Amino acid sequence: MAQNNEPSENHIYEMVMFRVDSLKLMLTALKFCSKQLETALGSLRQDKEWDEILDEERWNAIPSSQELGRIKRLVEWLENLVKDKKQPYDTVYSGIAHGAVRYMKSALGVYIDHFKEKRDALARDPSVPSSVVETIDARLAELRELMNIGIFERASLIPLIAGVNRPLEKPMSVKDIPHSKTPQTAPVSVISTIQILDKQLQDRCLDLFQNFTEQNQGHRYDTILTEATRVMEDRMRKTSGAPSDIEGVKLATFCFGPDNGKLRFSDDNGVQESVHLLARGVFGLIRNPVHHELNEKLEKERVIQILGLVDYMLHLVSASVKKS
Repeated sequence: MAQNNEPSENHIYEMVMFRVDSLKLMLTALKFCSKQLETALGSLRQDKEWDEILDEERWNAIPSSQELGRIKRLVEWLENLVKDKKQPYDTVYSGIAHGAVRYMKSALGVYIDHFKEKRDALARDPSVPSSVVETIDARLAELRELMNIGIFERASLIPLIAGVNRPLEKPMSVKDIPHSKTPQTAPVSVISTIQILDKQLQDRCLDLFQNFTEQNQGHRYDTILTEATRVMEDRMRKTSGAPSDIEGVKLATFCFGPDNGKLRFSDDNGVQESVHLLARGVFGLIRNPVHHELNEKLEKERVIQILGLVDYMLHLVSASVKKS
């Protein structure tokens, strides 16, 4: 049954912006579901005894058979959409029906469940470092978040395969898994206290943090904040289409201003203004000081907290819709 206020299957979202890496992930999840359904249906058809009570018409009328056809058509459409896109942060614009959104979200749910089972098996192995499990947990949390932002938020799940697309559980903490010996931990234990979900932010900042910490170069932590806010500024500019001469707090208003902002996070002007003020605060209080002067007295705990804040701002950007 559709969720409250859920659009109809035939509702068309016009000119939705998708990141290529997200579409390719959805494509992989849909192919995984297609293979699972084909395997299940193929096994049933090999048991000829079922043919005594199920004729060809009834086999073809099974919802799973029809869903398999829809998934294959959706796979073909997505492959055409991303075939010329090489960079993961490229974007594509396309209209899409709400029914297709439901299939994409459901397939991703199946894919997450698959990896959660593999993750739980790893966590029970005392020889697996806890840092590996924590890294997997961070990625699964990022994928769960993707299922509930933008056009996916109001889409209800389709039970594509028996036993999957059940409510997603909170990931088990590493400390809850009994180990026969003390698990190995990441070199910088403070990193595990906040999960950084944005891949680009991880790639450009976490190695700097680890290197500076291990080499006792805490006076260079401001470099991390400079890089983090550059990632945020670049993402906001590319997502909104802002010209290069708009930066800092002016970019925050260009993107999230409640009246004429190009990125709409909420139809509620109060919420939209809150996002606007949060972005202005990050630029004014964090980005501007480290861009204009050195700060050699930052505490590593504060740096991680700020990275978490920037990570959340990147989520807000991704969850917003660009106004035409």
